[in-house]
Amino acid sequence: MDIEFDLPDQHPDRPKFRRDRPFVDSRYDLIFCGGAVVKGHKREEYRSNCERQRLILAQLVFALNRLKTGGSFVLLLHRIESWETASMLYMISMFADIRVMKHPKHHGDTSSFYLVAQNVDVEGRSAIEALSYWKSLWKYFSFRDFREMNPPSTALLDQDIDAASSKLIDEFGDHFLKMALPVWQTQAKNLCDAPDAIYDAVPKDDQIFKIELLEIAPTPILA
Repeated sequence: MDIEFDLPDQHPDRPKFRRDRPFVDSRYDLIFCGGAVVKGHKREEYRSNCERQRLILAQLVFALNRLKTGGSFVLLLHRIESWETASMLYMISMFADIRVMKHPKHHGDTSSFYLVAQNVDVEGRSAIEALSYWKSLWKYFSFRDFREMNPPSTALLDQDIDAASSKLIDEFGDHFLKMALPVWQTQAKNLCDAPDAIYDAVPKDDQIFKIELLEIAPTPILA
């Protein structure tokens, strides 16, 4: 990640940030973003509640800065029904053809899935706007505890969450449900076959779509 301002002196990870930009002059046809937060991995307190977001954002920025126009990228995501993920899919759909895939067995009882983005228009206005927003959001998560910062905004999403979610549903809802249903069905089937599985449910305030499938779960599953 390109750090465009001085790092706060009191930041606990200050020595770990890199200012070099690997492969920045290279362009690729396909980039695979498969990084995931490892449970039990020791991290500073400021990262405890946003490490997954920081990792996803860093991979997105890295990929879009090194992808050829018309290229493809694959991104590991979680909780397709959350606002964080659904809004990201919506934004990416503005400059790429997207679909999602979830393996029927491997991690089948978790919320993880893969986004496949093809024909990515990295030079289009929407991609440039999204890239700028994701950079700012990564910086916000990384430094908000150490300097005064406001959450970033983007022209691609209304700042009012109700207006933004309504627009997403109107413009992207049908496509979203068509992608999301197989993900939910695969997870539901695997959860039925794994009575000891534990699924950390998305808080209701973060849910956009409420359909019957989301309410069905085997009794042993803990919320």
